[in-house]
Amino acid sequence: TYCASGDGSVSTLARNLGRRNMTLQKLSVKGNSITSRGVGVLLETMEQRSLTTDLELKGNDRIGNEGASFLARALGNNALLSLTRLSLSDCRIGNDGFSALMSALQETLRCYILS
Repeated sequence: TYCASGDGSVSTLARNLGRRNMTLQKLSVKGNSITSRGVGVLLETMEQRSLTTDLELKGNDRIGNEGASFLARALGNNALLSLTRLSLSDCRIGNDGFSALMSALQETLRCYILS
């Protein structure tokens, strides 16, 4: 947390999490200079092991709309079924990213209600 480690360290973390057979309920990488690229790498790992319930990305002001779009795509594809909490404050997500996330969440909720 708050290490300004960047995408390289997040990639290493994601690779190691992907290799291990373990459950990770909460992942907090707040304030680590993560960009949309780092979010994409994390999501690839999380999609393979959708056991994370709490993802804290706040304070990574370079995630932006592109990172929000990656998250929206994963949510829309039901790739993050276990996720119950997502923290994105101070990530410089604008209207486009916010709209993408809200659309994905609405679609996900609609699928649960219809099931």
